[in-house]
Amino acid sequence: MKKIELTAEWILNAMSTGWMTEGTDERMVVLNCTEILETRFIDLALKSMGIECEAQMMVDEDDEFACWQYRFNFEKLAGHCQSLYEEMEENNHINSIIKYK
Repeated sequence: MKKIELTAEWILNAMSTGWMTEGTDERMVVLNCTEILETRFIDLALKSMGIECEAQMMVDEDDEFACWQYRFNFEKLAGHCQSLYEEMEENNHINSIIKYK
């Protein structure tokens, strides 16, 4: 059997349907996923990095749609997922420029 290795950064990138950063002093990441299997991998990735998070399921009964949302400290990614951290940092900067124009 062939063995594969997955990194926590790959899991967060591949298994999430979207994310955003929020806040200014203690910035938080809000990461979303739509499949229950994805939540298992995201839980594993965050736990393997020692990142504590708040997780909750959001349900839209009209559309029969569920989404899982994770909130955790943005700075915790820096030592573990450098390229994801930098991408979020850049997007946060772009969003703040657009927001305050």
